[in-house]
Amino acid sequence: EKHTIMFRRALILLGASLLLTVSAHEEDVHTIQYTEENFSTEVPKKDHFIMFYAP
Repeated sequence: EKHTIMFRRALILLGASLLLTVSAHEEDVHTIQYTEENFSTEVPKKDHFIMFYAP
């Protein structure tokens, strides 16, 4: 029974964390979605740092 309570608490915490992460991501006003239509006009407006991983 003790393990069941701990498991439920862990699931609730995980679910709450997931919901907060998703809602925070949707509210990010600093993210620009580049499309084919706006790429050439939006990119020159600001400096960009592109980071990528190559194994």
